[in-house]
Amino acid sequence: MNPLRVATQDDVDVIADLIQEKRLQYEHYQPIFWRVAPSARDNHRGFLAKVLANERTIAWVWEETPGTVEGFIIANIIAAPPAYEPGGPTCMVDDYWVRGGERWETIGQDLLDAVCVRARSEFGAAQVLVVCGHQDAAKRTMLRDQGLEIASEWYVKGLK
Repeated sequence: MNPLRVATQDDVDVIADLIQEKRLQYEHYQPIFWRVAPSARDNHRGFLAKVLANERTIAWVWEETPGTVEGFIIANIIAAPPAYEPGGPTCMVDDYWVRGGERWETIGQDLLDAVCVRARSEFGAAQVLVVCGHQDAAKRTMLRDQGLEIASEWYVKGLK
């Protein structure tokens, strides 16, 4: 059985759990920008349901054994800002996580490959953009190994 499958509405709860795991890890990296709201998981469930229903969303999960999702990726096909012309739409990946923050070189890579193939073949995407926390070394290494480059960095400071 192929562990890679298209995400469905039935996956909203497990994706919300995995995103919460990511949030808690990222909060340690940068406690101002990534500060987790008390109701983050529950609030995000409704948003995820809408995103998964969008026809310009590509979403996959990695389920090695039935009922055990080990990772997911959600990509949205968007237009590039009008000041740039990459040659087609952008495949933007924001919500993307592998349980435990590990196995990026296997599960993470397969999820990203599947998104990129579909983004190019179905939507004519010219580029993929992946959000990654600056101290997420395992994910950053996998992205770099796959030929992705840093295009931008965000800097943050709390205002008092």
